Amino acid sequence: MSRRRIALFLAGLSCVASSAAFAQEQGASAGILGVMNPRTGVFKALPKSESPEAAVSAVGGTVKTTINGTIQPPLSSTNKIFCYISITITAGDGVTYSYEQDKNATVPATISENSLTCNSTIEYLAHLVVAGTSPQLSISSVIFAIDSSIPSSAIYGSQSRYMDSSDLGVSIPLPPNGKTTSKTFSVLF
Repeated sequence: MSRRRIALFLAGLSCVASSAAFAQEQGASAGILGVMNPRTGVFKALPKSESPEAAVSAVGGTVKTTINGTIQPPLSSTNKIFCYISITITAGDGVTYSYEQDKNATVPATISENSLTCNSTIEYLAHLVVAGTSPQLSISSVIFAIDSSIPSSAIYGSQSRYMDSSDLGVSIPLPPNGKTTSKTFSVLF
């Protein structure tokens, strides 16, 4: 390599290094965080957090659910009953901030004569923006019976009975970090 090439390379390297140092010294920001409406071209800036370190909070806990049900009319002995339990954590105003997290579990029911019981434990960890939100926890379930005498390749869509209790009437404020929430429901299946 010639001396001229080496000198040009070192000059270019010093320009890059000095521009990075200048940008850091100037406190270069990434701009203003916001949303532009593509139809109108109007830019709406999102509100700045005064304290970015305190803006996000991790909230974790456990939801223990028990579903007690009466089986009416009775099912054949070849049916297996399962409960799909889902928890949903929502927060935000839907405009400047929106958060949703779903966690679920599918558990086999314990059957005794014409009654069923499903017990589930679901752990969650949500990372929420704290300011201006009212996080909610909702619980829903689906209970279904599958005839075990049907070959497994034909099970899809062949449930003997299906009950969607999407709204078990539970939507509560998200419990404090580390709390265990226990709920019991009674259903007719």
